[in-house]
Amino acid sequence: MNLIFNTKFVLFVLISLKLVSQVVNQSNHGIRSDLNIDRKNRLIFCTISVEEQRKCEHWSEAIRSVTRTSVNAFEYELDCKMASDKDQCMNWIESLIAHLTVLDPGELFTAGRYHSLVPIMYELYGSTKEKGYYSVAVVKTQSSSYIRDLRDLRGKKACFTGVGHLSGWVIPISRLLDEELFDIRDCNNIIRSAASFFGDSCAPNSLIDKNNPIGNNPLSICSLCSAADPDKSKCSGNDIFANFEGAFQCLSRVGDVAFLKHTTINEISRYKNINKNDYELLCPNGGRRPINAYQDCNWGYVPSHAIVISSATLPEDRHKIQKFLFESVNRFGAQLMHNKDYITGQSMRPSFNRFNQSFTSKQNLTKYNLLQFDDRFRSDGQFPLFGDSVRYGAMNLLFADETTSLNSVEISKQTFAGYLRSYELPARIRFDYRSNITNILDYFEKLRKCPVPNARFCVVSDQELEKCQRMKTAFHAQMLKPELTCVKGHSTIGCMSMIHDGNADLTVLDAGDIYTGGHKFNLEPIVSEQNNLNDTYYYSVAITRQSDKNTDLLYLKGKKSCHSGFGLAAGWVVPLSFLLSNSRMRSYGCDSVRAASEFFQKSCIPGSLSREFYSYDSTWDYGNLCDLCHGASYRFCSRDSSEPFFGDTGALRCLVEGGGEIAFTKHTSILENTGGRNPDWWARNVIPDDFELLCRDGTRATYQDYKNCHLGRVPTNAIVNNKYNDILMKEAFINLFIYAQQFYGSKYSEDFTFKMFVSHHDYKDLIFQDSTVQLKAIPYWRRDYRQYLGHEFLKAMTIVDCTAGALNNMPSFLTLLLVIISFYNSHTFI
Repeated sequence: MNLIFNTKFVLFVLISLKLVSQVVNQSNHGIRSDLNIDRKNRLIFCTISVEEQRKCEHWSEAIRSVTRTSVNAFEYELDCKMASDKDQCMNWIESLIAHLTVLDPGELFTAGRYHSLVPIMYELYGSTKEKGYYSVAVVKTQSSSYIRDLRDLRGKKACFTGVGHLSGWVIPISRLLDEELFDIRDCNNIIRSAASFFGDSCAPNSLIDKNNPIGNNPLSICSLCSAADPDKSKCSGNDIFANFEGAFQCLSRVGDVAFLKHTTINEISRYKNINKNDYELLCPNGGRRPINAYQDCNWGYVPSHAIVISSATLPEDRHKIQKFLFESVNRFGAQLMHNKDYITGQSMRPSFNRFNQSFTSKQNLTKYNLLQFDDRFRSDGQFPLFGDSVRYGAMNLLFADETTSLNSVEISKQTFAGYLRSYELPARIRFDYRSNITNILDYFEKLRKCPVPNARFCVVSDQELEKCQRMKTAFHAQMLKPELTCVKGHSTIGCMSMIHDGNADLTVLDAGDIYTGGHKFNLEPIVSEQNNLNDTYYYSVAITRQSDKNTDLLYLKGKKSCHSGFGLAAGWVVPLSFLLSNSRMRSYGCDSVRAASEFFQKSCIPGSLSREFYSYDSTWDYGNLCDLCHGASYRFCSRDSSEPFFGDTGALRCLVEGGGEIAFTKHTSILENTGGRNPDWWARNVIPDDFELLCRDGTRATYQDYKNCHLGRVPTNAIVNNKYNDILMKEAFINLFIYAQQFYGSKYSEDFTFKMFVSHHDYKDLIFQDSTVQLKAIPYWRRDYRQYLGHEFLKAMTIVDCTAGALNNMPSFLTLLLVIISFYNSHTFI
């Protein structure tokens, strides 16, 4: 009986569910409710202004209207999300926070190169469906500033559409570079060079972090920009003098020259009374021409603006998005506002559309108040996708106002390089011997013009060479100049010699080696490391185990010692200076190696058996100075990373597993390698409290008290070059690494990203110290090695190495005078 009842109940439930489903289907027949649309079929368009956002929202409403009332509904719904600028749009699309936006070809280069965005559609202009436009320079016909030749632009007030825009920045700057009118001030930042050529200017986005990564762009490049509109930020992409119409306003009010597209003046004349005869074109080959003579007087050809999406979008989804955009063009693409032809500027239609009938005078129109905004959506659903931007209070919203249609980018060309390279330049540009342009990408390459040859970076081990090669690849990926190349020296001394002889340019040296390089090889430090002290120095400390109460800094004779390396500051110069100057260690004149050999029972002092690092001769057997080292074969006790106990980390490792009783190293070594921070097996079970510091007065302190318990303060490691290099070359080397750390200076970026201050595998402190947090340019007055090292360290060198005595006799004022003379004798100033 129960079985029969349960069966009937199940049948009742199934029949009820089917009836409910039929009712729902009938109620929705012929009408698609918004609630039934898959929320995943939704595209987010990135806008950059309130005006664009309003137009985008009307586009979205028009799509919803069609979807509600038409059988042939759109496959996607459209949402609109407003960003602060195009760069934020690129970031959003890369992160899939938004899906698409429209970019200038110059912006497309950035989007593809650095954000992995790809073009899928491009604009077509005018009744003839043009695939691009011309970049032109516009000047005032009657102007107090004489401008008839490119050389006349020096010191003039320039108005640009925005840094990175192809027609309003990239092309004109590259043409001026072709004419060698610029002095290259910075191989990685052409803005500085442009600022030195032009007078007060407006180049929107020239001061944002991306274009001003080290914060030294001159303010003059933005001095003409205006922040009169409270909703716009001065010198940003939303500055009232940004973009084509903004650059023209800048010219008409305060500028001498503006770099625009050839249709800008005709476009603005539709909405505002201007006399086109008041303006002329400045030809790159000299002379002026009327506004409509752009085919014979232009600076270059610019491909159409493109709609971009993430490269992660699958091919089938790209096709669907293209179909969605084509459907939008078919339904909303009629140009209701245009009354003049794209090419000639002549009247095509007798009057504006009905939204413009309330105009009483064009004189009432300004850039950001072209018309009182009409927030009503058209009742007949005739949303104008192209043109009609004036209705929203601005121009060129979402798409260029001159756009009449869209076309798809072939799947094989859906990369920034494929799109830009595929454009066939007009013959007069392609064969212009002055421009030397074969495709659009050539313009961008010219902006990276650098008069400095490759920077040859010298390293001393296979592990460092491997990291250097990865660093070279990373720098090249960001188009940093000069190009980095890697060379291997047989030792630190070998690298010094190679730089001195002109076979290398750069290497990184410890303070002790900086002294040797400056004294013997004419090297000077130009870029210093900075660690957790937020300054360019660190502390040399003596470390022992917390459980070892018998080790005392004042009674070390007969102990087993671990040192970072022979001749290095923290592991040799400073501790030996302390022990010798306090008569704790017997001095043998200049033979500090003999002194250490007699004082310590056993040691690991990498490099101490190499005659390359000291020139005196002795019959004493100093083998005990390497007894604790663990290097294999010929690498035993070598002064590089092939010796496991080399460096500051190696000295601590020697203390942990090598039998050492005291380690001389820098103050960051304990925290860097304990508490799980170092994954190597020898450090896995070690915690900071396992160690203590030995103080100069014989007491002990915790590992955190290094500021009060140390042996001395040491200048940080530094990149050095030949002091006789031209100052332009020195500045190029400095900027290369200062810019590089903006991309690769973080220790916490993604695993696959190159990190300048992180070593790999079982090695530490490769090239740069792992404790480095950033690099800092050394000021001119400190680039002499004696000024950089300072009096205290030179005194320590005098005690340990007798040759330092004569150097220290030079008066400091004379040293400074030599630095000043060297600086002013250089023929190029930065």
